[in-house]
Amino acid sequence: MRDWFQLSDNDLTKKVVLLLVAIVALRVSTFGAYPLLDPTEGRYAEIGREMLQTGNWVTPQLHPGLPFLGKPPLSFWATAVFLKFFGINEISVRLASLVFILIMGLFSFLLFKEISGTRVALWGLLILSTTGLVNFIAGGVMTDPSLGATVTAAMVSFAMALRSKSRLKRILWGYGFFISLGLTSLAKGLVGWFLIGIALVLWTAWEKRWKEILRSLPWITGILVMFAIAVPWHLLAEKENPGFLNYYIIGEHFMRFIQPEWEGDRYATPHDMPRGTIVLFAVAAALPWTIVLGACAAHFWKTRQRIKVLLSDPWRSFLVFWALSPLILFTLSSNIMITYVLPGMPAFAMLTAMALQSLMVNSTAHQRPWYLKTQTLLASSAVVPVGFMIIALTILPAQGIGRSQKNIIARFRELTLDTHANLVYTSKIPFSADFYAHDFPVDFSEYSRHEPEKVLMELRDTDLDFFVVKRSHLDDLPPEALRLTQQVGEFGKYTLRRELKPEEMKQVLSASPEIRAVSPTFSVD
Repeated sequence: MRDWFQLSDNDLTKKVVLLLVAIVALRVSTFGAYPLLDPTEGRYAEIGREMLQTGNWVTPQLHPGLPFLGKPPLSFWATAVFLKFFGINEISVRLASLVFILIMGLFSFLLFKEISGTRVALWGLLILSTTGLVNFIAGGVMTDPSLGATVTAAMVSFAMALRSKSRLKRILWGYGFFISLGLTSLAKGLVGWFLIGIALVLWTAWEKRWKEILRSLPWITGILVMFAIAVPWHLLAEKENPGFLNYYIIGEHFMRFIQPEWEGDRYATPHDMPRGTIVLFAVAAALPWTIVLGACAAHFWKTRQRIKVLLSDPWRSFLVFWALSPLILFTLSSNIMITYVLPGMPAFAMLTAMALQSLMVNSTAHQRPWYLKTQTLLASSAVVPVGFMIIALTILPAQGIGRSQKNIIARFRELTLDTHANLVYTSKIPFSADFYAHDFPVDFSEYSRHEPEKVLMELRDTDLDFFVVKRSHLDDLPPEALRLTQQVGEFGKYTLRRELKPEEMKQVLSASPEIRAVSPTFSVD
């Protein structure tokens, strides 16, 4: 196989660009292969749909009048816009996430090229796009892509402002930094400021560049621009939802990380992990490239190129502190997810590319260890995109049967045609149910399995109702409810039951007087 590290810049550019296009195309091809999975994808997709439908662009809502105050609106705005232009479907909401990841990649490439040239920048971008987390999250319906994009834009703008020799470029990049800070607060709250602040404060202290930074950035007007972007939505949200700021700032930004059992918004899910798990998450998120970087690090250690050497270059140290900032912030927290390491992934990718390039300089193709061979690097680039495509076409559709309401809603539509029947859930209504029933007159009801009388009330009216019951909860239904309904579909852990039609119910009631004895309002007339 031809040695890619010896290709000319033009040849390498063409080949890597083709690979990147193929990677994006491969990921996009899976967007419609599996349904939105509850709870996360269903919840955030439905919030975007409700925003579009209600026209309320201030308060994210799960239903009209039922606000979701745990996250700011940037991701939901993007989702609503894509739903408007591309229709209410899985592809639209996943495209919104992809665009944020592409923005993150574009800004990363600009800095990579500025620091190390086009060749290393291309490898860095290829590494970034083929890490497990980035490839997955590019099509995941969640708020993390917007955070990754805005944090990356802020870090890159900061570095470019310092590196720019042109006064005009320095001013433009400086304002880009503050604009990105404002958008970061609308992406996922103050956590973006913490991540950026940790990385920049540590780097500035290490490099002792305080005076240069004070001179290079438009601090006064920049901060005003930042607040002009960040503040209006927060004030409008407080006006529409009194008490929002207290809950959002204190609860979502501090209690979430201090108290492992803190659940916040009743539609959120706590993620209680042992403290320090974020480091393991980072290793897993960057696979398979953590293996390659680990091998490179082992070589540097053997040749006594220790941490001081790594940090001796100011822009390598910038990348190191950037990559470490999520680990530093979330090490003491137990309420975390693997997606929290995303903002540091561009720096990890660039450090890996720089390490590879450094080792390549003084070696020939025949002398190189396994982790520096072109075959290994290309295989590492292919394993995640190809692997995820296989998963998206096989495992995720199967998962979707039990973790999405798409098939249930489709079956309900097929059986009800143009009727206005109720769709009754005997457990909590999953978020994807609303999303997939968007243009159909579904009257949702939710009854606890411990409220059998309410289920019987639905059977006493004149509507032809349907019941979504978890199979594990079937025994909790009243026996007469089972007798007066018929299973019309089974979807993973759920079963769909149809109320008997009048002639069917009349036959059952005639043959089963005990049902009328238990529920005398049932009638055979």
